[in-house]
Amino acid sequence: MALQGMLSRSIYSGYATGSYGSVVTQQINFTRANVVLQAVLTGGSGSGVQKAGIAAFQGAEGSNFGDWPNWPNYAYTTGCIGVNFGVVGPGPGDAVALCNVIFW
Repeated sequence: MALQGMLSRSIYSGYATGSYGSVVTQQINFTRANVVLQAVLTGGSGSGVQKAGIAAFQGAEGSNFGDWPNWPNYAYTTGCIGVNFGVVGPGPGDAVALCNVIFW
């Protein structure tokens, strides 16, 4: 199969000043497609945990990965119609994620 297209988003956690960080998710919907989903941590500050991942995806093989420690960074699925990407920033600190949907 040939690459059909790609969609990218950047998600910022916001800067948390307290001892508890922040969790931010963003949902992206699209027409049914075979996709590779990818989330990469691209920057941030602070000494706590930072993470980027896939919180859930919807479609023929939908999956919800639960709390952020369980989020994978990569998934391939067929018949997908949407994805929830997420980023976790430490407290105090922040994080930035690059999230990609690659259409096959």
